[in-house]
Amino acid sequence: MSFRKSVFAILAGGLAFLVIQTLISSTIIQTYFPYDILTIGGMRQAADPLMILFFLHSFVLMIGAVILYPILKLTGTALQKGMRLGALMWLAYSVPSSYIVYTSMTYPVGFYLESFVFSFASWVVAGIIIARTIEEKAIKAEPKTKHKRKK
Repeated sequence: MSFRKSVFAILAGGLAFLVIQTLISSTIIQTYFPYDILTIGGMRQAADPLMILFFLHSFVLMIGAVILYPILKLTGTALQKGMRLGALMWLAYSVPSSYIVYTSMTYPVGFYLESFVFSFASWVVAGIIIARTIEEKAIKAEPKTKHKRKK
């Protein structure tokens, strides 16, 4: 696995994870189960400089996923491997995290659904991106040949 592919997989997977978690899932959840995340107890204010860590966490998670990908030795096509990686990461990270939040804090239903259901979609898409990026074969350029002119 090349360093360049790993970095690209981390960046692309992290961005996809962030987009799905913040834009798509929030839009859908807010339609049916509206809540204001900034009014929930224990949440920092939006102006707090530490809130930047919220945007960085998806990239940190992708570092772990990219490291684990070759260790897991998943079988199948790149798509199948990515889906399996996403499902395993969801089971290892999101399910315990959602359980801890559910059992220890009183939050709106939409918060739990967003952290449990849409994290599955986020992990699967990120897993597919990681697998497709790492499994992609490099396209080799044809070697340049010198053509001699006919005299």
